[in-house]
Amino acid sequence: MTERAPMAERIMAAADRLFYQKGIRAVGVDTVAAEAGISKRSLYDTFPSKDALVAAYLRQQAEVAQMLGDIRHFLDAWLGALARDHRSYVTVAIGCTGGQHRSVYLVEQLADIFASQWTTLKRHRELDVA
Repeated sequence: MTERAPMAERIMAAADRLFYQKGIRAVGVDTVAAEAGISKRSLYDTFPSKDALVAAYLRQQAEVAQMLGDIRHFLDAWLGALARDHRSYVTVAIGCTGGQHRSVYLVEQLADIFASQWTTLKRHRELDVA
């Protein structure tokens, strides 16, 4: 990545390397900024929080996109049938070992997707990020 690369690309390239090597929880924004060769302020000008950076990172991951698509397809196939069978609610639980970022991201995305069709309630632990 060159010095002239757009800021978001530089940050995402650094985050990708670090999150892959050390895990999302273990990497703080100071480390990402240093790896990208920028100030912490520049990082926050591009991504307002570590949560926003992590969400952008997860959106780029093919495995996460596949997981989101699979869960969405499953729910699309079954929610209508369950409603017709007079089920008053369905609980969907998503958990990931080794951290909670991906599961929180998936819950947020699914709630947004289904909110226009169904009443949704989402609960998750805070990300507790550095």
